Amino acid sequence: MAETPNPQDLGALLKQLVSNDYIPAPIKDQWWIITSESTILSCHSKAAIDWQMNQYDLLELRTIRTLAGHKYSIEQVILMNMIKMEYAARLNRSLNGFEREAQISNKSSETVLQGPSPNAGGTGFFSSVTKLITGGQ
Repeated sequence: MAETPNPQDLGALLKQLVSNDYIPAPIKDQWWIITSESTILSCHSKAAIDWQMNQYDLLELRTIRTLAGHKYSIEQVILMNMIKMEYAARLNRSLNGFEREAQISNKSSETVLQGPSPNAGGTGFFSSVTKLITGGQ
């Protein structure tokens, strides 16, 4: 039989799912919008995600324009591509509220629904007849 998960363990799991600990601190500081929990936990439509990716592209172009020519290197291009891929992945997790729905589903799985207790008497016709014949026993 499968073991029932501890609610504290599920809370830790959900926090880990929205965690951004793997992203280097300098990127989190400068590009904080891509690491925001609200990005994942929002309910975005495909059109909203497309708009946000367009805004990212504009932000990337503006960032590139502020760099001195010698600082715009292949390493910078790779970094910008990785940031874009991470942002796209996080936005796609929010498509139609997927991440929030997944979290609600996980929380719901903690609830165990039980049927009536074995001692509870029925309320149907045959239960009434049985009670009448047995004297309510």
